[in-house]
Amino acid sequence: MTTITTPAVDADRYALSAGNSGIWIVCLECSGDDQIVGVLSDHRVRHTDIQTLMAEHDADRHRPAEPRCIVCAAEPVWNGPPITAPISAPTPIEGLCISCAFWVTTVKNRLALGRLLDRTATGAPVARIDGRLYTMEPAPLRGTVAMRGHGGNTFTIRYFTGKAVTGSNLWDCGEIPARWRPLLPDNAIFGREPEPQ
Repeated sequence: MTTITTPAVDADRYALSAGNSGIWIVCLECSGDDQIVGVLSDHRVRHTDIQTLMAEHDADRHRPAEPRCIVCAAEPVWNGPPITAPISAPTPIEGLCISCAFWVTTVKNRLALGRLLDRTATGAPVARIDGRLYTMEPAPLRGTVAMRGHGGNTFTIRYFTGKAVTGSNLWDCGEIPARWRPLLPDNAIFGREPEPQ
């Protein structure tokens, strides 16, 4: 016995109409020429043929919408792949867009126990200044070709805890969205370079 699997179709979307030229398959949600899915000339047509035509029309005209982020509902869910570069993308988190996955990871790193300063997963210091997020990545090794943040200019960051970090590879990760600011309050200010002695 042979089993035939028929494609899944939203049957409420279609109507069948018999006429002199055969069976017409009509999509009730489309208009104009798109409304006619197909005409089957033989009245003894198989059910699977009708299902196949409807499934093809569904795939062409009625694709399901991309799932939206469960936090912001503005962006589609992001499933990767992880991107590695001077600015890397976060690991995908089920149900979140790339932006919300980034901010959730940032909050997680901030709340990790046992840290005196906020740090990224790679250990780079994190500063939140005037509602923007910055990371001070280590300087590239001598002899390597690598980009530096802010063109390699030197910055000093003074944390509210009294600690200070100076470096020449500061990356601006962007403005912290309003929904994340209560969990990511400012923790530093830009300081001046120490005066030479």
